[in-house]
This record gives sequence, C-alpha cells and structure tokens, in this order.
Amino acid sequence: MHIMNKLCGGNNGKIIKVKFSVEDRDFECYVYDDGYWGILKEMFLNRGYEYLPEFELKNFENGIIVDAGAHVGIFSLTASTFAKEVISIEAHPVNYRLLEINKIKNNCLNIIPINKALVGKEDQKIRIYEGDHSGGHSILERSRNKNYKVSTITLKGII
Repeated sequence: MHIMNKLCGGNNGKIIKVKFSVEDRDFECYVYDDGYWGILKEMFLNRGYEYLPEFELKNFENGIIVDAGAHVGIFSLTASTFAKEVISIEAHPVNYRLLEINKIKNNCLNIIPINKALVGKEDQKIRIYEGDHSGGHSILERSRNKNYKVSTITLKGII
C-alpha cells in the first residue's frame, strides 16, 4: 500500500484494500482507512442507497445511474453490476484518482468518471475545502484546510 499512499497522497488517512461481492461479482478496491466501514455499513447493511423499494439497484438494470459525490467509487462499482452506465461525479482530485484506479482495477467499463463539482451553475470554477475525513470535503470555506479549485457541471449538463 505504500506506493498507493504516495500516488494518491495529500489526503487524510491511509489507503487500504477492501474486497466485497455483489451479485456473484467480486470487487477489490482502494479506500481510505478513515471511513470505509461507514461507507460499507451504509450501503450493504443499512441499505441506505436502496432504502425505498423503488430505489433498489435491480430496478435500474440497463438504465443510467448518476453517483453524485462518488468519493472513491464503492457505490459506482456496486451499481455497475446492474446499470448500463454509471456516471460518477467526484470533485476532489485525490478521491477522483482513486475512483479511476478502482474503475480500471475492476474492469468496470460502464463507469464514466467526471472530475467536477455538481452545482447549479455550469462552466465555472469553485473551491472545495478538505474536511476532517476523506468524505467530508465541502464548498463551505474552512480557512485552515487545504483547498482545490475545480470545474463545475450541472445535472442538465450531464443529461
């Protein structure tokens, strides 16, 4: 993992490898150690993304799913098992790099990563500020925290 931490450095936490299965498909991906349990618990145990029956991933077979704030792509990987395409939007550059690596590592050709912030006004540059953990980055100013200038996209622009 040392090489991965150097490649994707500059964030909170170390990068670890996590394995999981969805519909008889095995996945192996890189995540930050600062929140992977919360992500996996919310997705697979609490079924937070599929809480309502109409949002179950099996209902989107051969459809398009938009993963806004894709982080490192765990939901995108899961959704790729069901959907025709998964549009994965992630503004933070380090999280985005891991999203790309996880897509390639798992041969998920139907994931389309977009390195932009999803906002109401397109074609602008905004700043995102690092949070206290890898999933806590925000457009809300945190003066002491590292920040990045990123491009934006709207849902209309995606469609």
